[in-house]
Amino acid sequence: GNAYGFSLTHDSTGYSSDPYAASNGRLAANPFCIDFKVHHFTSYDIPLWVGADAHGGYECEIHDFSIYNCRHGAHMASGSGSALNYGGENCKIHSGTMTTKKRDGTATSVTAVDRLGVVINGGATVAGRNAQVYGLTIDGYGDSSNTSASITTSFTNNASIRDITLTNWKGYGIYGSDGNGTVEGVTFDNPADATGTSCIRFDTTTGVWNSIGNKHRVQSGTVAL
Repeated sequence: GNAYGFSLTHDSTGYSSDPYAASNGRLAANPFCIDFKVHHFTSYDIPLWVGADAHGGYECEIHDFSIYNCRHGAHMASGSGSALNYGGENCKIHSGTMTTKKRDGTATSVTAVDRLGVVINGGATVAGRNAQVYGLTIDGYGDSSNTSASITTSFTNNASIRDITLTNWKGYGIYGSDGNGTVEGVTFDNPADATGTSCIRFDTTTGVWNSIGNKHRVQSGTVAL
């Protein structure tokens, strides 16, 4: 259904019962993608779903890209189906731009409310590990109902989110839950709508997040709450 610009996935049938799933997913009969690189590309006009996507992964990288008019941007999420609660490790999303606008700068054709820019998720059974997101400009993502964010992470340990600029964002700029890591050097320009906004929100009872050197750069009358 024209849902993906790129998709790194695997056969997740019966993954949760694989004897290696919880101990060493690399040895599973159908493991996540290992050492895949998706780079120097443009994805555009995918209002149904996502510009570039990975369901789990080890040492996978999405970098040097441009994404336009896609409902969601670039995701390194957990597995899907039977692998939903399992994450990979050592994956990166970096050095790119994404905007909900069309390539000619006109308004998006995306009609869905939730619009996730970057996702780095692990799972409740096996957390993701060592994800890195850096060197990005993310424009127009999140929503005022707080069902999505420009960057979201859950069940990910030792995550690094750094050197990013968010523009025309809504809801939560960065949202983290059930994990730990560092958010550093992120610039939050003015939100497109101040309703329910937080530049950074951490919801966790077990993890420790560090917020270092981030700033809300106000350039007009609209500021985050």
